[in-house]
Amino acid sequence: MSFPISPIDGQLTTVNGITYTWSSANTTWTRNTGTSGYLVDYIQATVTTPINNITTNTDLIFDTPRGGSGIGYNPGNGIFTLAANKTYELYAAPEFNSFSDTTNGYLTYEWVDATNNTTLVNSGAVAGIAIPINRNTNEAPTAVIKLMYTPTTNQTVKLRVTGATGSATLRGGAGSYVRIIQIGGTALTGNITIGGNAVSTSSTTGAVIVTGGLGVSGNLNVGGNLTANITANVFSANTFTASNANISVGNISTLNATNGIINMFSSTTANLTTANIANLIGTGPVKFGNGSFTKNLSNGDVSFDNGTLDTPGVLFYSNNATNFGIDSYSASGSVPNYLRITKNLNETGGAELVRIDQGGNITLSTSSSSMYYNQRKFEWSSLIHNSPTNSTPAGVLLSNAVMASSQTDGVQLTLASQNQNGSVAWNLSTFDFTKDFIMEASIYMDNASNPGADGVWLGVGGNNNYGTGATSIPGGSSTINGSLMVRYLTYSNNRTQWYINGVTAGLSNATFRTGPIYRNNWYTAKIMIRTVGNKRYAYLYGPGGVLDNALDVTSWTPGGNWIVVGGATGGSYSNQYVNHVSLEYI
Repeated sequence: MSFPISPIDGQLTTVNGITYTWSSANTTWTRNTGTSGYLVDYIQATVTTPINNITTNTDLIFDTPRGGSGIGYNPGNGIFTLAANKTYELYAAPEFNSFSDTTNGYLTYEWVDATNNTTLVNSGAVAGIAIPINRNTNEAPTAVIKLMYTPTTNQTVKLRVTGATGSATLRGGAGSYVRIIQIGGTALTGNITIGGNAVSTSSTTGAVIVTGGLGVSGNLNVGGNLTANITANVFSANTFTASNANISVGNISTLNATNGIINMFSSTTANLTTANIANLIGTGPVKFGNGSFTKNLSNGDVSFDNGTLDTPGVLFYSNNATNFGIDSYSASGSVPNYLRITKNLNETGGAELVRIDQGGNITLSTSSSSMYYNQRKFEWSSLIHNSPTNSTPAGVLLSNAVMASSQTDGVQLTLASQNQNGSVAWNLSTFDFTKDFIMEASIYMDNASNPGADGVWLGVGGNNNYGTGATSIPGGSSTINGSLMVRYLTYSNNRTQWYINGVTAGLSNATFRTGPIYRNNWYTAKIMIRTVGNKRYAYLYGPGGVLDNALDVTSWTPGGNWIVVGGATGGSYSNQYVNHVSLEYI
């Protein structure tokens, strides 16, 4: 049975026990079912629309393919594509009429290279000659040429008029015909389309060698080992599964599962080994292991689950030396699973270094281990920096604040005179006041007017520098800036007071503690913010580390990143200083 003359897209036909599908887009028949033995490539075409004025250096174009497989053909330009190291019979039987010169006219045509128009064999050695016949000056008989040819590289060829006297018309509708057929059988070098599953059930010795592309629309099941060097740019699959066979590949430039899930299973009988995966692309979750993966996974998640076989983890090596790893450990007994960091986990002497339990608690696994971290994010000390303007970031001195006569005393916030106020402030733009932290300020207040007045304050989280003059005193207009402030009130008050956004908060009768010395004494005051459960608390520690005051600040939202230390006097006065300020996370 031969191929249908005028197939439609998707049409099926069976020739010699092999089923083919016609593709109108590719103008070729493609094998659908497998066959035993060898497969032979061929193509054939005819002329439907006549071509006029055929003369020297005109390509003969057969515009209607009539079936074939394995040989590419473009009916728009008459060019065929041959594969390297295959032997072909090139057959041409064009028919001409309407010769312009009925006495001496002729056409010579040959097979040539489609790129440079060089004849495939010596010019004229295998050529067809068309001439008018005596009984009808408008027609000529068909001259047939056959050429056996083996290209050494992939090559494009065409049929071309290489010599002529006058011109003629390539006849359409009947007679004109061309065919290329592979001689003998070779290994498969074209693309094979398999519509269903490919299942390996044979135990006999044999091989299928595919040097081109292999497209599988169903499942590819491999019972033994699959060894390959994958050099394609994209390795594309909805699900890439290696569950029952070892897979060893070279470089994979891109492993792409845009429309599905990549599953890489491992067990005692299945391993995936690859030299390099340059890109792992997947809009769906990527799963490693042989677990059930029953938890909810979002697009882009990378998950590890080995079920009951082992704890899933990732090991990091450098030059095959000491490795460090992270894994989710399935603890025994009543201990819940926890995350751990390990050293040489699968080697002799391997050990767990750190564990993080489900409550977020971090435990160092050995008594000799220590945790080092730098949580202090700001520091000014007059003994180091002298002026606050030399710290990083630089501070600003406001109102009556001046540098003290002695560097050890730092900044003098107020002189020993009436109606003074002064402060020093910093903008810590990168500090997060919603986290737990400590602010320290080493301060001094004396009794210059006996009793001295009016005390020192500390502030954090404001959106400005807390202002100048009376507006800078806690409760003043410039302190309505989203900050948290606390003030040591002296004179006859002798207590501490909190302020949130310029408004008093908490206890109004938190008097100075008995025993600690608040005046005529240098000490470090500390504001500590701690999260306890779903609450946040502020603590003020004074001389000797004594707790002076505390406040629930759960509802406080920092307005900005400014901190301040300031002091003021009224009718009574005192010398008030600060020589150290710091801020750190806890």
